Amino acid sequence: MSRYLFSALTSLLKPITISAANRYIRRLRDNLNLPHWRTHDFRRSISTTCSELGTMPHVTEKMLGHELVGVMAIYNKHDWLSDQKEAYEKFADALFTQVQKELEHEKVSVTC
Repeated sequence: MSRYLFSALTSLLKPITISAANRYIRRLRDNLNLPHWRTHDFRRSISTTCSELGTMPHVTEKMLGHELVGVMAIYNKHDWLSDQKEAYEKFADALFTQVQKELEHEKVSVTC
């Protein structure tokens, strides 16, 4: 297995393909002791968690790559990049906090 996340990546200037991302997800699933999950489950988790952390819905929609609808789609072309960055940072902090809790719980379970 390559030490790189996406070893077949040929250019940093263009996004990876869906099939490359799916191959990576499959590799992760095969190597981790987790119940079955799909990439879409991760997107749903990001959306829900960011909403719980106070991210505005239009920012979450942009984070997921969705087009805005209605009047916002026509008149508002802003990308909310700084808001997206803040939301991703909050999500990462929440994720790492949860992982830390799980590791501490695991450690306590092993010592008992």
